[in-house]
Amino acid sequence: MINHRRAETKNLEKSIKLNKDKMELLQQEYSAYSRALKETESTLGSINMEKSQKASALAQYQRDIESISQEKVKLEDEIFQKLQTKLTAEKSAQYSDKLRKEQREKLRELERSLAKMDNEIAKAKLESVQTQNLNEALERDIKSMNKELEDKNRIISKSESEIRQRVLIIEQKQSQIDNFNKKIEHLIEKAGVS
Repeated sequence: MINHRRAETKNLEKSIKLNKDKMELLQQEYSAYSRALKETESTLGSINMEKSQKASALAQYQRDIESISQEKVKLEDEIFQKLQTKLTAEKSAQYSDKLRKEQREKLRELERSLAKMDNEIAKAKLESVQTQNLNEALERDIKSMNKELEDKNRIISKSESEIRQRVLIIEQKQSQIDNFNKKIEHLIEKAGVS
């Protein structure tokens, strides 16, 4: 019976060691996930800052376009006024051609500027969409990591609880073995006296 108790105690000790090893492995995984989560949150913060900067640049481009459009209208008004006030009968055709050429060149320059700004706005919008998509992907990764960390925490807590229970069982068994040993020693002493 004593040998049976000793074997049971050894089995419990092996089980506790396995659970401790398992808990150490889980704690290492938990630390790795925690580091990855911090890095992901840092990346997400950088992307959000970049997104804010892109949005600010986009707003500035739109303001520039509005300003250029107003300047275009103003130039057209100025040209019209000049045509009305400065044209003379003998030079009207020549002066009109000159003004039209100047206006066409200014309009072409404005159109080139507008096209360039349109391209930059389109690029900024695309980058904003890409940043948003990356933000969403990072948020999904963070949620997934948080869930995995919670699962690992539950496993670690369960393992710690099992280890505590097994330690209590071993202590109880050891106490029983000690009591049995005392009884056996008492019986041996008693048998020897007889």
